[in-house]
Amino acid sequence: MTATPHKKIRSLDELLTVLQVPKTPPLRGFLGRCFMRLFVEAGSLLNLVIDIQAISPEIERLALLDQDITSAIFGNHELTGVLNKYYLYAMFTSTANTEEEPESLFVIRALLLVVLCCPNVNLSANTIKVLSSITRNHRNYGSNTDLFFESFPKYYDPKNIKRSWERYLQSPHDFPDSWVTALIQLLGRFTDAYRWLISNSSSKSAQGKQIRTIKVNPGPLHGLLNSPDGIDVIPLGTDFLTGDLPTDGLDDELPLVDAVDTTTLVSSPPVPALEEPPLPVVERARTFISEQISYQDFLAFSDRVLVASEFEESLCRLRDDFRQALKLRDLAGIEANVMLQLTAVTGWSLSTLYYLNDLDQLDGERLLADAYIEGLSIKRGLVLFRIPDVDKFWKPRNTSDLFVQTSERIQLLLPLTTVAALRILRRQQKNMGVSGNRVFSLALERLQLKMLEIRRSLRSTVGLKRFSVGRLRRFLPVQLFQQTHDTALVMLACGQTHGFSTAPLHYYQTTQNHIQQTYEQALRGLFSGHKKRSRRQRFSLPEVVGSRLQLPDQEIGAFVLDLIKPLRAHPADLRGQINQLNQLSRYAAWMLLASTGHRNTQALGKLTTKDLYHEGGMALFSDKVVDAGHRARLVVLPQTLCRQIQIYLEVCQGLSRRLQSEQSNTNPVTGSVQTNLRLAQNLQDAVFGNTSLFIQISKRFICAPITNQDLSLDLPPHWQCKLNFFRHRLATRLRNNGVFAEYVNHQLGHLDSGMQPFGRHSLLNPSEFVASLQPYLDQLLEQDSWKLMKTRLPRDSAINPGWRLSFDYRDQHRALLHEEQSYWRGQLKRRIQLKRVASPDIEREIDYALSTLCPGYHADHPPHNIELSDQQLKEIQLQLLEAVTDQADQLEWRNALLRRRLLRHRSEHQWQTPLPGKVFRVMVQPSPFVPGSLAAYRDYQKLREWLLTDFPSYQNCLASFKGQIDFSTYYLIRLVMALILTCGYFGSGAINGGHWWLA
Repeated sequence: MTATPHKKIRSLDELLTVLQVPKTPPLRGFLGRCFMRLFVEAGSLLNLVIDIQAISPEIERLALLDQDITSAIFGNHELTGVLNKYYLYAMFTSTANTEEEPESLFVIRALLLVVLCCPNVNLSANTIKVLSSITRNHRNYGSNTDLFFESFPKYYDPKNIKRSWERYLQSPHDFPDSWVTALIQLLGRFTDAYRWLISNSSSKSAQGKQIRTIKVNPGPLHGLLNSPDGIDVIPLGTDFLTGDLPTDGLDDELPLVDAVDTTTLVSSPPVPALEEPPLPVVERARTFISEQISYQDFLAFSDRVLVASEFEESLCRLRDDFRQALKLRDLAGIEANVMLQLTAVTGWSLSTLYYLNDLDQLDGERLLADAYIEGLSIKRGLVLFRIPDVDKFWKPRNTSDLFVQTSERIQLLLPLTTVAALRILRRQQKNMGVSGNRVFSLALERLQLKMLEIRRSLRSTVGLKRFSVGRLRRFLPVQLFQQTHDTALVMLACGQTHGFSTAPLHYYQTTQNHIQQTYEQALRGLFSGHKKRSRRQRFSLPEVVGSRLQLPDQEIGAFVLDLIKPLRAHPADLRGQINQLNQLSRYAAWMLLASTGHRNTQALGKLTTKDLYHEGGMALFSDKVVDAGHRARLVVLPQTLCRQIQIYLEVCQGLSRRLQSEQSNTNPVTGSVQTNLRLAQNLQDAVFGNTSLFIQISKRFICAPITNQDLSLDLPPHWQCKLNFFRHRLATRLRNNGVFAEYVNHQLGHLDSGMQPFGRHSLLNPSEFVASLQPYLDQLLEQDSWKLMKTRLPRDSAINPGWRLSFDYRDQHRALLHEEQSYWRGQLKRRIQLKRVASPDIEREIDYALSTLCPGYHADHPPHNIELSDQQLKEIQLQLLEAVTDQADQLEWRNALLRRRLLRHRSEHQWQTPLPGKVFRVMVQPSPFVPGSLAAYRDYQKLREWLLTDFPSYQNCLASFKGQIDFSTYYLIRLVMALILTCGYFGSGAINGGHWWLA
C-alpha cells in the first residue's frame, strides 16, 4: 500500500501503513524519537507530506518511551524480509538524546531513513550491524565518526570510489575497515535513493504535481552527496564484506530503476496444495544451531531450500535450455542461463554475479598484488573472492618468519560443466562483437526478464514446481552445513556469512585444498566422474587461509620447557619457595589457556575453585558476557590440567601451613607474624574459592590475581604477538584432528545467544561433550610437551578444596538477570494480563492445597507446618522471587503465586513448631549428589523440560494420580513439583553449593 504524493499523513498509524512497517508497540518509541527531529525541520519525507501539527503531539509523547531495545529484541541475528525494515528503524535509536549526540550520527540516521523509504534500494544486514554499533555507542564512536567525515573527503575521487577507499586506508587512521566499508556502502545506497527520487520527481512534476523532499544538511558530506551522477561503482570483482554492490555507475543502457523487482526472482509465489509435490521428510540436525532464530529460515528444508533431486533436475533442465538458446544464438538466454548455473554452484545473489569481472583480462602482477580484486577466471575455471570479515583477522606487527603467510582470498575450482558453459558464453560474446572485462554484457533488466521465462519453463516440469532462485541459492550453504556442521567452512566456501557469527573464522587456519575438498563433497553430483584438476590452474597465492597467529611446534615446545625449568629447582628458604609458587601459578594458568581456549581477559584473574569441577572434568567460564541470560559457558578440562591444579592448591595449602607455624616477630623474610598470617589466609582463600585461583605474591608479600602483564613476562621477545595465540592454536588443531565442529565452537565460546548448554533450547549432552573432547585435549597437551609438575615444595595432600561446580552466578550478574526478566515481562503484557485475570482461581487452588496439607490452615492465618531457614529465605528472595520469563505459561504462573504465598507468610510470621506427620521441610545440606554431577543434571533437565514444555501431559499425569491416591498426597506431589520448578538449581543456581533435599 502506498500513498499519493498530494495526500497528507495526519497520524503515526497512517505513516506506518505507508512505509509498510509492523505496528508493534516497541517500535513506536524509536519511531517517535527519530521522526521528531526530521519532520519538525523538514516537514516531509521524500514524497510523503506530513501534517506536522496533527502528528507532532503523538510523536513527542512516544519519544519519551524506552527506545534502546535493539539488542534485547534482535540480539546478533541477521534478519530477512520485512524484519529488515524493522531492524533498520532500530538503528535510529541511541542511549542518549539525539540533541546531545554528534552531528555525524544524525547524518547517518538521516541517510538511513532515506534509504529505508526507497523501494528499490536495500542495505545488507552486515552493514546495518556495523552502523548500529556506531550509532548506539555514540560516546565511544561519535568523535571518531566526526573525524572520518572530516578526513575522507580529502581522499575522495568521485570517478573511482575504489581508489578513494584504497587511498584512505593507506593513510594513518584508527578506524576499522568495516567502518569505512559500511559508511561508503551507506553513501552509495543514498546516491541510488537520491537518483530514484530525482527520476520520479521529474516524471511526476511533468504532470503538475509538486513534490517536496526531505532537507538533509550533512555538513562534511555535502560535497559527496551533491554529485551522485559522478560516483562510480567499484570496478573490480565483488564485495562479500557488506553484501551486494550499489547499482550506481552502470552502463547507459541500464535504466535508473529496474522495471522488474528483484524480489520476484528470489521469493516464489505460493504453489496450490494440489500442485505441491510430495517432499521427503528431512530430519533436523540435533544441534544448537538448528534451533537458532537466524537459521530457522536457513534450515527449513521443505520450504526454503531445494532438495537434492530437485537441484539435480534443475541443472539438467538448465543445460537443455542452454543448448536450445545456443542453437537460436539468443545471447540474453545464454547469459541468463549461465547466471542461474553460477547461482547454483556459488550461492551468490544476482547482483553480485552481474558485477563479476573476467580476471583473464587483467594484468597478472596487479591481480596478485591487489588483495581487493575479486572475480571469475574463465580460462582457469575458478572464482576468486575475499574471506568474509577479513579485516578482523589477526595481522602480526612484524615480518617474522615465525608466522606463515596467509591469503586474504580464496580460490574455488568450479565444476567442468559450468566452466564449459562460461567458455561458450565468452565465445558467443566475441562473435557478436561484445568486448570488455565484464562476464555479463547485457543489461540486468533484460537478464531478469529472461530469468522469469526460464523459471516459468522450469516450473512447468512436474518435479520442479517449487523452483525459485532463492531456493536454488540456499542449496550449497545448506549442504555444506549438513555435511560439516562447521560454520567456518560454510562461510569460507561460500564467501558470505549467511547469518553465522564470523568469530570462528578469526581463530581458524586451514588450506585452499581443504576448502576445495569440502566444496566438491557438497556438490559431489557435479564433480563425480571428473578427473582431479591440478593446482597449477590456480593463481600463485598462499595456500594457507585464515588466522596468521599460528606459532610453529618447536617454538611452543621451547616455550613450555622454559616454563618448566624454574619448577625443577629445590628452594629451601621461604622467599625462594614463594617465587617458585608464583612460577607454578603461571605454569598452571598457561596450561589452562592452552587446553581450554580461555580468553586472555581479566576473567582469568577472577576464576576460582568454585568454577571448576574436578571429578566431572569441566568448568564454568565467564570470560565474555554473551547476553543477559547466559553469563557463563561450560568448557572441558583435561585430566592433566585437573591434576596440575590440584598439585598447585596442595602447594598453596602447604605453604600456608608453614607461614602459620612461624612464631618469630622479627622474621627475616616477611618481617612480622601479622604478615605471615595475612599471607597464609590469602593462600587459604585461594584454595577454598574465596579469592582468585591463580595468584601472584609480590616482593612486599601482597597477593593479587594474575594479570596479562604477569603472563607477558614469560613470552619470548622475538614473538611479538598477542597472548591469545594458544586460542588460535587450539581452534586449528582440534579441527585438524577431526573434532566435531560444534564442540570446538562451544569450547571457544563461539555460540550465539540462547544456545549455551544451560539454555532451555539446547540439545547438547554435557556428558557426550566432555567424553568426546577430553581425550583430544590431553593428547594436545602431551604433544606440546606439557608435563605434570609436582615440584619439591611442601604439599598438604590431605586437603579437600571442594571441587564443586557452582551454578551460582556472581553478584554483579544479577542485575543483568533482572534486566532480562523485566524485558520479557514488558514484551508479554498481554499474556501476563490474562494470568492476572486467572490469579484468583489459582489463589483459591493454592489455598485448598495448603489446607489439605496443613490441618487448620486458612488463607487469613499463617501456616504452622512449613519450616524455612533465614538463609534460604534470603537466597530465595534474591534469586527466585521474580516472576516468570519467556517460558511463562499457566504452570509457571501457578508456581510463582505459590512461592509468593509461602514467602509472604514466612516473612510475616515465624514458624517454630511444625506439626508431626505433616511436615514439608526444605533444607540445604552438602551431599555427594552435587549439582555438577552430569547424571543429576541430565535427569533434572529432562524433568524440568518435560514439565515446562508438556503441560497437558503434566496435568494428565496428575489426573491419573488423583484417581489412585488421596487428595493429601496428590497436592503434596503438586507442591513438590512446584518447588522443583521455582527452587531448583537449574537456571537460578544452587544455594551455597548444595542441592535441595525434600524430607
